[in-house]
Amino acid sequence: MQKNVLCALALTLIWAGLRISPAWSTGQVPADAATNEPVIHITNYESTRVLMLAVPHDGSAITIASQTEVALNTVSLADTMNAYNLHWRDRKAAVSVVSGPMHNVQWVSTSPDMRMAVAGYEDSSSGLVTHASLVDLSSAAAPYKLDLVGTISDVSWVPGTHIPLILESTEYMRKSPWGLLAAISGHPIEMQQYFIDIVDPVTHGIQRAKLGGEVENAIAVFR
Repeated sequence: MQKNVLCALALTLIWAGLRISPAWSTGQVPADAATNEPVIHITNYESTRVLMLAVPHDGSAITIASQTEVALNTVSLADTMNAYNLHWRDRKAAVSVVSGPMHNVQWVSTSPDMRMAVAGYEDSSSGLVTHASLVDLSSAAAPYKLDLVGTISDVSWVPGTHIPLILESTEYMRKSPWGLLAAISGHPIEMQQYFIDIVDPVTHGIQRAKLGGEVENAIAVFR
């Protein structure tokens, strides 16, 4: 489904006649960005939701420190798409990090200290990453399959640690008269509900938090 979302967002860019440009959704770096706390952008054709997360270095909890909704401008849309594509390109290039002990890995995100990695597997029919494993690169321990609820959109790490943060979403078609009409016409309205997961690299336990309400035809990335 996410490929359809990308196509829809790309068409908006083409219509606007503008190119992808590296800039923040708000037009400037948020004031809190200097703290290195994780920031998430959730963008669709109407607006960008900017969420600043607060995560202790021990990964004991995760809260949304701030959330702002920014009216869409073409720079924010292009910026989110650009970041999304760059992240996936880099993670596909890192597959060799775990290619020895694992098979059919499509992309890899490594912790800054190279001790841990999240390895993703794409669904062959949709091309979406729906399965992932946590890999301890510092030992010969077997990869641990993570218990996810949906599709992985992006991966980051608690600053200064090897504790992974996973941005994922559940997707479904809008259930309404307009949604039904759109589906019949061949242009279904896709809805996403985004979640942030913090994974304990020792116990493999997952804390999961919902990132606001559902959003229509959106794409999300860490910034």
